[in-house]
Amino acid sequence: MTLRKVARFLCSLCNKTTSVLPAFVLPYRATLVEDVDDYFLADDAERPQKPCADTLRRYWREWCAHWPTLQRQSGWPPVRPLARAPQAYWQQLRRAAGSIAVAQVRLIGRYGLSLLRRYACHRVVSSA
Repeated sequence: MTLRKVARFLCSLCNKTTSVLPAFVLPYRATLVEDVDDYFLADDAERPQKPCADTLRRYWREWCAHWPTLQRQSGWPPVRPLARAPQAYWQQLRRAAGSIAVAQVRLIGRYGLSLLRRYACHRVVSSA
């Protein structure tokens, strides 16, 4: 396991710290996007054999609860019809972006939405 550093910045105006995560990391998660992707694409028989299966099973439940909101609020990807099942929508996202890591970056950048939930740190700030 390779440890990587995350860039963190302190805002001089609000005194809050912000982290800039690389595309291969999910926010607030201890598992790489690639490992989550591998687990989500696996069939039910393969999943229990995966490393960190308990953690990834929890992520799968979060995805199953969040994907309809993600689909409704983003309408992304721009293919129709959008998938009607959690695994199929995951596959649709990764195909449209080229990888699930790129899909994560696009969803956060354009819509303020992460793959597994909406975080306050990703909200789109409107200028008045």
